[in-house]
Amino acid sequence: MLPSVILFLLLLLVIIYIWGHPLLTHYYHQQITKTPFTPLWQEILETRSPLYSHLPQPLQQRLQGKIQIFLNTKQFMGCQGLVITEEMRLVIAAQACLLSLNQPDGHYPQLNTILVYPQIFQVKRPAAIDEYLGLAEKVKKRKKCGLGK
Repeated sequence: MLPSVILFLLLLLVIIYIWGHPLLTHYYHQQITKTPFTPLWQEILETRSPLYSHLPQPLQQRLQGKIQIFLNTKQFMGCQGLVITEEMRLVIAAQACLLSLNQPDGHYPQLNTILVYPQIFQVKRPAAIDEYLGLAEKVKKRKKCGLGK
């Protein structure tokens, strides 16, 4: 009897998580976008993101909401001693959000950290894409175990 109750409770928790997580995420995003977009941010976008001024008002408002979510859910890291400013964060977020402006789930859920370099980032040697993603070792281990790709 006790193992059945424990199993039932675990199953119930999994179901609650599966249904509840998207709802909580949606609620969190709604709370973020209720915060007014500051006039300073508006001015930065108008001067540093040329496309922003040409967007119709409804698209500007949608972009502002996506930018707010992006800035609140992503971490920015300066590389090689670069200090990240609020303006840098805002312009990078605007460019990223412009790419997904008309996508319903365009918040890059798999992306957690944005690395910002002070100069152009160039790879000095050719490499497979999985090396950039940090998957090379995992792929090698899977091949050794006979699991394929």
